[in-house]
Parts: sequence; C-alpha cells; structure tokens
Amino acid sequence: MTATEHLDRRVRAFILDGLMTSGTAPTIDEAAAHFGAKRAAALASFQRLADARMIIVQTNGEVLAANPLANVLTPFIVESGERRYTAMCVWDALGIPAMLKANATIRTTCGDCNDAIELVVEDGALKNVEAVVNFAVPAKRWWDNIVFS
Repeated sequence: MTATEHLDRRVRAFILDGLMTSGTAPTIDEAAAHFGAKRAAALASFQRLADARMIIVQTNGEVLAANPLANVLTPFIVESGERRYTAMCVWDALGIPAMLKANATIRTTCGDCNDAIELVVEDGALKNVEAVVNFAVPAKRWWDNIVFS
C-alpha cells in the first residue's frame, strides 16, 4: 500500500467516525490538522475518495456524504439508541441500521403526499410498512448525478 493509499484509508475512517459519533464530518482543515498534513494534501485525499465513490463532496471539496451517512440535514432522519443520523435517501437510511447492526427508526415523508412515514428496523428486518419506495433513476445510473438520484 502506498503512502497516499494509506492516508486515504485513514481520512475515510476519520470522516466516517466523525459522522457516526458527532453527526458531522470533519472539514478539510480538521483532517489536515488531525493527520499533520498540509491542507492541499487533505483536499487531494477528499477528492480521491470522491473519485473512488467513497464519499460525495460539495463544490468546495467539503464532505456532503459518506454513504450511507449524510453530512447535511435531510428529510431522512435515522434514530438508533441515543444517536440521530441523516441520510441522502431512503435507501441510505435503511443502510444505516444495517451498517450499525442496530435497531432504528427512520422518519421521513411521502414524496407524493408529504404525509409522515415511520419505518422501523428491528433485528435486521423492516417491520410492517404500508409504503412504496420508488427509484426514479435506475441504480446503474445513480452516479451519473448522485445528489439528484
């Protein structure tokens, strides 16, 4: 493993740890300080991770999401234990309890009528739900525009 690959793995873990523990991803400057690196090196690492589809970055290079966790407030709120997370979509929201291997409640709204929806995941299974998930974009095209998808 090259030094660059090693840094990228550590930066990715640092981003995910921040999202899981505080609900916020570290900034480029925080990552640089944490690893004793120059800002340019941290920015380059964020971009390589984005290019590898391991994180999604905003136009300024900062983290928008490290799937399944979002770094912004969204309509997909996942509560597990005492923690609250956000996801970019219902697919990611369902991925959070799977990643945590924990029970969770997902709160969102219907994209059609805006009614509240509560999804409950217990012991790795989605409990009784009367809702339909519609994926308007086929999964193979999600990365054409991941934020829209």
